[in-house]
Amino acid sequence: MAAYLVRRALISVVVLLLVSVGIFWLIRLAPGDPVEMMLPAVNRGPGAEAYIEAKRAELGLDKPIFVQYFIWLSDAVRGNLGYSLDSSRSVRELIGERMGPTVYLMGLSLLLALVIAVPLGLLAAVRKGRLADYAASVVSLGAVCTPPFFLGILAIYVMSLKLGLLPSAGMSTPGDGSVGDSLLHLVMPLCILGFAQSGVFTRYIRASVISELHSDYVRTAEAKGVSTVGVVTRHVLRNAMIPVITIVALSLPGLLAGAVVIETVFAWPGMGQMAIAAVVGRDYPVIIGFALVVAVLVLLSNLIADLLYTLVDPRVSLR
Repeated sequence: MAAYLVRRALISVVVLLLVSVGIFWLIRLAPGDPVEMMLPAVNRGPGAEAYIEAKRAELGLDKPIFVQYFIWLSDAVRGNLGYSLDSSRSVRELIGERMGPTVYLMGLSLLLALVIAVPLGLLAAVRKGRLADYAASVVSLGAVCTPPFFLGILAIYVMSLKLGLLPSAGMSTPGDGSVGDSLLHLVMPLCILGFAQSGVFTRYIRASVISELHSDYVRTAEAKGVSTVGVVTRHVLRNAMIPVITIVALSLPGLLAGAVVIETVFAWPGMGQMAIAAVVGRDYPVIIGFALVVAVLVLLSNLIADLLYTLVDPRVSLR
């Protein structure tokens, strides 16, 4: 186990290095100059060019791109991800502030997605070809095919504007930090993001359970008189979890991407809003910092999936 973890850690370092090189190069190819965007329109007079050149030199943007990268890398290995070009605040500090609300929303959404998908997928598999299977398929396909931003806008229109039941934006009402108010703000983004993810999980759980139901050990258990519920809960569900663990782990980056959209729609103060603002403002250090967070999430989710394999199936060993 220790050797495996060390090997994965070394691979992760190489991957993060390659990701940083790719992102550093790609964002420089995007049109637009961050210094020009920092300059107010009223100040774009004859002296604007001199100001822009001076500011670029101050920020180190006048250096060749490979020089900029190695300067950034030397700071990054010491834990310094640079400073926002927009607010001049530490990128690490900005990400730290915004990570909490995003992890909170993502974690609860993942839990809700599994709460919806596991019983729905099991029901569809056990009742294959029947009304329950068709109903579960309609719900899961609807969750997969409907864009979360559309559901978000529709929910705001119906639940906030028309019915006035739920707040339309933010994580809490200014001046009201009560638990009840926070829960009301959480309802719509949580339900929409959780529902959107549940569709994929339901399809995989259904397919995995159907595959296991045709195994020899299931027929043996049924021949011994074990009920269908007993076979599914005691044997099938555990064996069907390996492909499900894989898709759940691989869906975490997609869940973050969905959170970016939902955070923008509902003005949720997480990393999604920060990333969108950074892209619009060409805030290079913040974009790179966000990309590294996503890369770390991908690597951690894959590692967690590998470790969970050994818990679900003792036959799996990490070498």
